Amino acid sequence: FQLNYNKMKEKDKQNFITSILETAAGGVLVNVTVGVFLGSLAGYYGGIVDEILMRVVEIFIAFPFLIAVLLIRYVLKVLGYLF
Repeated sequence: FQLNYNKMKEKDKQNFITSILETAAGGVLVNVTVGVFLGSLAGYYGGIVDEILMRVVEIFIAFPFLIAVLLIRYVLKVLGYLF
């Protein structure tokens, strides 16, 4: 599959760019939300909770970002939150 951007119609180009931007923004939003939530919990409770949350964060870091974004986008689309 090869995408020929020059031969796309203007409306298709706009949809393509919008889709890319929505996916990127969704990925950033998810990462920021999860990071702030886990960081707040780890900072507030500390100790064993901090250690457990650090292992959860390490799992997220080990999971490739693009696959995570595509998986989240697919789940949201199936649930009806995305069109």
